[in-house]
Amino acid sequence: MRYMSLSFSYPGGHTMASLDDTAFTKDKDGFATLIVGTGATIPAWVTAANGYTYLDLTTLDDYLELSLLSVRHIIPGTGFTCAGQFVPYRTSVDTPAGSLLGDYTPVVDYPTAASLPKKAAPLSVTAACGTSPDGNAGARPSCGVFPAAAPSISGAVTQCSAPGCTEFAAQANPPITINGAGFGVFPLGAPFTGTSKYLELEDATQGWQAGYAGSNCTVSISEWDTDQIQLVANVPNENGKCQLVSGDKIRIEVWNPQSAVSATFTTTAE
Repeated sequence: MRYMSLSFSYPGGHTMASLDDTAFTKDKDGFATLIVGTGATIPAWVTAANGYTYLDLTTLDDYLELSLLSVRHIIPGTGFTCAGQFVPYRTSVDTPAGSLLGDYTPVVDYPTAASLPKKAAPLSVTAACGTSPDGNAGARPSCGVFPAAAPSISGAVTQCSAPGCTEFAAQANPPITINGAGFGVFPLGAPFTGTSKYLELEDATQGWQAGYAGSNCTVSISEWDTDQIQLVANVPNENGKCQLVSGDKIRIEVWNPQSAVSATFTTTAE
């Protein structure tokens, strides 16, 4: 990643302290152990030489009001799937397969100061980066991963001038909302522009495809939720391909990335 930071916040999200990645002492494997002091006497061996980073919160006003720890990940490298941007909306970092951020998320413990080891030892976790569970998260007290509904598409509309529009209007770069169920979790994160193996728009009249791997044109996905997908079809592209004309027969197919099961929907551009 280009940048990572860990912030400590008051109620309402106001930051009391923040540490960026350059502030941490790291061991040979890149792990960092941060000791956050809240009033206990810190042992003399808690030093950078022994692999520790130390933050004394008691030097800050109203430190007892600490309510939130925030992790910021900025500009993850190509192919790196352990950044915070790839945890789907309304999805826990922890899944049955392991952490969706792997060891790039803080693991928190509450040891007594005297029990800290002479040398910092990382608290590592099982990684499941880029591997979202096949199912829906349960709500307390019924926690767990439960089978998702089979993919289905109930409708697809574009932005148009009439309030409450329910049409698929022929226009350049149409903003499209796909409604349905069982769409799963988009593993490439949003916003996303390009092609993937999970969504395809096909104009059967003009003979072009957009969004699917190898397609003529791309799509820009702003939201992928289990029951709704919002995107812009980049048609026509810079080479004038993928013209959308009134009367064209449009076929939409969405694959649930976790189950690989798809649903289709057809409509006519107005």
